[in-house]
Amino acid sequence: MKFAGTNCARRSASAWVVLVLSAALLVAAPGAQAQAPAKKAPGKSAGKAGTEQKYKAIFEPVNYPADVEFTDVHFASADAGWAVGLARSSAGEGGFILRTNDGGQNWTVQLGDPQSDTSGFLNLFFQDATHGWVGQWGGKLLRTRDGESWEEMGKFSQTHPYVFVSETTGYTIHTERILRTLDGGRSWKDHFRCAAKIEVEGLTREENCQLEAMHFPTPQVGYAVSRELANGSSAIVKTEDGGANWKVFSFLPGASGKEGSILFLDENNGFVRTKSGGKLFRTTDGGQTWTGVVATLPGGAPAVKFADSEVGWICLGNEAYSTLTYTTDGGKRWTSRQIRFPTGVNAFSLPRRDRGYVVGSHGMVYRYRIVPVEYAVKGMIDAPMMPVSKAEPSGKTGGPGAKREDEKQAEEPAPAGETKPGAGKAPTGRGGEVKPAAGEPAGAGGKKGAPGKTGAGENTVPLRSHADAQKILQGLVDGWQEKEVNVSLLGGQNYMVNDCLGVHPSVGEFTLKVASPNFRIEGSGIVLTFRIAHVSLNALKVRVRPNPTNVSNPCTFGGAIEMGGAASDLTYEMRFDPLLDVQQCKLGSVGQVRQTWRIGGLNLKPLQNDLDRAAKNMIEDALTNSSNFNALDRAVAGINGAAGVACHK
Repeated sequence: MKFAGTNCARRSASAWVVLVLSAALLVAAPGAQAQAPAKKAPGKSAGKAGTEQKYKAIFEPVNYPADVEFTDVHFASADAGWAVGLARSSAGEGGFILRTNDGGQNWTVQLGDPQSDTSGFLNLFFQDATHGWVGQWGGKLLRTRDGESWEEMGKFSQTHPYVFVSETTGYTIHTERILRTLDGGRSWKDHFRCAAKIEVEGLTREENCQLEAMHFPTPQVGYAVSRELANGSSAIVKTEDGGANWKVFSFLPGASGKEGSILFLDENNGFVRTKSGGKLFRTTDGGQTWTGVVATLPGGAPAVKFADSEVGWICLGNEAYSTLTYTTDGGKRWTSRQIRFPTGVNAFSLPRRDRGYVVGSHGMVYRYRIVPVEYAVKGMIDAPMMPVSKAEPSGKTGGPGAKREDEKQAEEPAPAGETKPGAGKAPTGRGGEVKPAAGEPAGAGGKKGAPGKTGAGENTVPLRSHADAQKILQGLVDGWQEKEVNVSLLGGQNYMVNDCLGVHPSVGEFTLKVASPNFRIEGSGIVLTFRIAHVSLNALKVRVRPNPTNVSNPCTFGGAIEMGGAASDLTYEMRFDPLLDVQQCKLGSVGQVRQTWRIGGLNLKPLQNDLDRAAKNMIEDALTNSSNFNALDRAVAGINGAAGVACHK
C-alpha cells in the first residue's frame, strides 16, 4: 500500500449452563506490535466454465503503517472514508485525520501528524459525503465542507454526542441539557432541559434526566435517551420539528441508558443499546413502546449502525478477540460471532451491507468484503456472510437524510457449501461450530429432522435431552479442572461517572484458574456457573480523569498509573442450548450463547471511592469479553471430547 501526506501531518437462549470456582489471579502486561500492511493477493473472479461462482465473506487487512491508535472511522461510500486518532494516547498528542478514496489501500493525511504535538481527534460525524465534523482533545470542534480541508469552529466538549441536521444547525448533549448551534458549531446555546415526572414508591418526583445519546433519522424527527432514573427506567426524549421543541416522550423500563447508544432506521423503527446488562431494545412505533431483543452484545459501549433497512452491526473488542453482533432482518433477530483481530476494535463503519471497516490500535484497519471462494490474501479472517442484494442506499450511518453514493449491489450467490444467511442453512462458524444463520434463532433452519430431533440436521438432538447428557457434561466440568480463563482490560474504552470523572484502561491482563466447576440440567436446558469468593488484583494500569497535571484543561485523562486491590463475590454464568450430532459424536451447533460476569465488591487503590463503580464496570467488561472466547472454546472442546468417549463406549 502507498500512503501520502504533505505539509499537514494525526439471545434467544432457552437453556442455561451453571459453574462454582475459586481462582488465583496472575497479572502480566500484554505486548502489542504494529501490524505490517498486507498486500492484496490476486484472486480469481469467476468459477470454472459451466459452474456457478461461489463466494465467501472475509475481513482483510488494509493497515496504516504507523503505530497509531484509531479512535473513529467513517466511510461515506464503499471506498471513500476518513479515520482519525492519535499516536501517543498517554499524552493525547500526535493527532491526525486520514482520508482514503480506494477502500484503505492508500491513505492521505488531511490534518495533523502522528509525530507532532497536535492533540488527538475523535468523534466523527458526517451529514453527507462532503460535510463533516470531528472533535479534538482540548475542547475543539472542526468542520469540513468539501471533505478535504478542515477549519476550527470553536470550543466544544469533544466527547459529547452531537448531530447536525443541516450545514448550520446541530445539537449536542451536556448532562440534562440539549445545546443548539445555528452557525455550524462556532457557538452553542442552551436549548432544552430534560426533566421527567416519575413515581417512586408511590410518590411523585420531578427528576433531571441526564442524556447520553441522540440520533435524527430525518431532519425533522430526533430522539435522545437518558441515564437511569430513580424509578429504574430511562427517559426517551423526542422532537418532531427539527429540534426546535423537545419533550419527554416515553420511558425505557428496567434499563439504564448510561454510556448507551440510540439509532433509528426511520421515524418509527429504532434501537437503544444499554451498557448496563448489555441489553438491546427495539421500537416499531416511533418510541412509544419498547421491547427487549435477544442478543449477545460486545462489552463496553459499542455503537449500533445499519447499512440499510435490513443489515446492521454492533462491534467492539479487546486484545484477545472482538465481538461482531449482526442482523439481516432489520433488527428482529441478532447473531454474534467472536473474531480474532490482531488487536481490539475501537470503532467501525458500515457504508454498505457488503462492505465494512473496523479500526483499532497500532494502525489496524480491516476491511469487510464478499469475494470469490478462491480469493486469498495474507492475514485475511473468515467473516459471517451478509445477504447481498439490491438494497436501497441509506444514510442511516451518517446524519439525517445523509447522502451516499448510489452504488448498486449485484445479487451474488452464497459461499460454497452454504446458502445466504437467513436462507435456512447455518454457516460454519469458528472452530468447526455451526452458528445459527443470521436472522434465524439458534437451532432453526437446516433439514427437517425426525421427531424429537431439531436444529442443524436430522442427526442432531438437544444435548439436554440426550441419554448421556449427565455423563457428557460431567466430562466437560472434569476437563475444566485447573483450566485458565485469560482476561485483558478493554483498551479504547472510557468508564465515566460524569463528564470529568472516569477511568480509561491502559494495561492489564490476568488469569483465572478454575477449581470446582459444576453443572445442572433444567427443564429447558443446561446451566453452568462459576463463583469466586475473593480475587487479588495487582499491577493494573489505568488513566484517570481529571488530570491533576493539566491545570488549563483538567477534564482530560492523565498518564497511566499503577494500582492494585481486590474483588469479591465474583459470579460467572454461561447459558446455551447446544445441539449434539449423534452420528458424528460431537456438537452440531452451540446455538445462542450468553455469558456474564458480576462483581459483588471491588476496591482498587489509589483510586478514589467515587470511581469504584466505573472501575467495577471496567473489570466486569474485561471478564465478560475475555471469558466469552476462552470459556466457549473450552466448552466446545470439553463437550466434543466427552461426547466422543460416551459415544464409543
